[in-house]
Order: sequence, then structure tokens, then C-alpha cells
Amino acid sequence: MNSAGNEPTTPKVDNVIDITRFSDLTKLLRVTALVVKFLNKLKNPTRTKSNSGSGTEIFTAQEVTNAEELWIKAVQVSSFDEEMKFLRDRRQNKILPPTYVAQCGLFLEDGVVKCKG
Repeated sequence: MNSAGNEPTTPKVDNVIDITRFSDLTKLLRVTALVVKFLNKLKNPTRTKSNSGSGTEIFTAQEVTNAEELWIKAVQVSSFDEEMKFLRDRRQNKILPPTYVAQCGLFLEDGVVKCKG
């Protein structure tokens, strides 16, 4: 399920960051982007140090978008686990789809549940 190379492999974002400590979505996404960037630097210590000594961490819009996608996936896994399992194994299972899958026309794209319409 880990398609992007800059995504952490084992830790789930909701196990690493306490969402209840943030009252603002923007702050949560920026902190998440920084944590992911930090974890990636730990994994790849030989990368070039572009911001060494600057005192501030700069991240891109794509890193914030990736952080948002991590949170979306975390929430969907906790809320729509049955639906996600069905969508992943749709061709192998000959069982009836869960209610939300049939009613909303759900499909899986890049690990994110989306709705047709």
C-alpha cells in the first residue's frame, strides 16, 4: 500500500501525532509534514543538507498535500475498514458489498476511498 517513496512505511500517522493537541488543520498538516520530513531524513542520512544551520524548516506544498493524504488514509482506515477490505479484494470476493460501497459507489484510488458522482 506504500506507493510513494517519501511516505513512512510502518508508523501510522495517528500513532505518532496526537491530533487532539491541534485546534487548527493547517498547523496539524504542517507539523505532520515536518515529522514526515524528519523521518525521511533519518532513513536517508546521506541526502544533501540544504537547510543545515538555517534554524527554520521549509517544506513544500506537495509535502503538506502528502501529510493531508496520510491523515485522510488514517481516518478512513479507522472508520471504513470493512469497506476498504472489500474494495481491495473486490475481484476475489463473491460476497455482497457493504452498504456504503453499494449506495455511494465507492472505489479505491491510491489507497484513498473515493465516491463516484
